[in-house]
Amino acid sequence: MAESKEIISALLRSVKEDAPAREVCVGAFVTAVWGKRVGMAYTFAPEEPHADFTPIPGAGQLVGRSCKELAEWALSEVPLRSSIGMAALNSLLPIDESQLEEEDASRILLKTSKGKKVAVVGHFPFVPKLREVAGELWVFEKRPLPGDLPAEKAEELLPRAEIAVITGSAFVNHTIGRLLELASGAELVMILGPTTPLSPLLFDFGADILAGSVVTEPEEALKCIKQGAIFRQVRGVMKVVMRRDA
Repeated sequence: MAESKEIISALLRSVKEDAPAREVCVGAFVTAVWGKRVGMAYTFAPEEPHADFTPIPGAGQLVGRSCKELAEWALSEVPLRSSIGMAALNSLLPIDESQLEEEDASRILLKTSKGKKVAVVGHFPFVPKLREVAGELWVFEKRPLPGDLPAEKAEELLPRAEIAVITGSAFVNHTIGRLLELASGAELVMILGPTTPLSPLLFDFGADILAGSVVTEPEEALKCIKQGAIFRQVRGVMKVVMRRDA
């Protein structure tokens, strides 16, 4: 299976058109770059306020920069730089809107997970409802909530899943390659969340459904992100899915 940076590099190569960054916003939970459109990514910031931290080069002067150049930061080992890079990449990816359908991924999962062994990488708001219908549910989280498992347990349990859900933030911390490899035996593999690149290239790497977002009202979405919104508080966003078999 492909390494994470190989997957990200394939996405970068698929970008044909550049655009200057009209806005670069690093919110507490969501990072956004407005290029051809507004692209989003999960904000990976230092866990400790006084942790050794590599600054963002040119911070305060990123507006007007090439989004293609910023997108290269998606390969960075510096988490916050990678967040900006993934948002910039998502702002430029060529998207075939005919392949998108407006849909909330939780509805798909609640239908397909009945009686199944389900693994979810990342704690999503729909987890309690999913627990009611799944035959067995494992939720892997770096900071586990009650009922969750430590992220490391994915190595053992993800290969046993019939339904696998992987957070799009795995692109930012470069775990997406390994997670897709672990989930390769599942009947259905979904990549979920605002970081998820809406590119059919990901079907070649093992995904079956991409559940992401399209920003329909840039100013409204950016206003929310600047004011510390978690993703479900961000207005001006439409949840969409892209299916392998579309």
